[in-house]
Amino acid sequence: MQTHVVGGSMEMHMAQRHGVGGGTETYVVGCGTEMHVMGGGEKMHVVGGGTETHVMGGGMEIHVVGGGIETHVVGVGTEMHVVGGGTEMHVVGGGTETSGGRWHRGACGE
Repeated sequence: MQTHVVGGSMEMHMAQRHGVGGGTETYVVGCGTEMHVMGGGEKMHVVGGGTETHVMGGGMEIHVVGGGIETHVVGVGTEMHVVGGGTEMHVVGGGTETSGGRWHRGACGE
């Protein structure tokens, strides 16, 4: 199963704005004022971003490419990559591999 959310706007709701759940792969491509991805599967990709980008949950791989004013990645996976960033980037949790540019470790040990 694949879940794709492509595009974004100032006001999008439910499955268009929020990718909730997931499958083998979950992609969110595009941007909006807020972008939320909750849940996940074996792979989770967030490409682009908006004013706020949140990725909660995880799977085997979590990728966040780009970002906005705030970028949050909460959860764990075998690999977690954060490429790019914004004014603030938070990565809470981790995995076997955690790589990022400008990011803050978060509550578990800043």
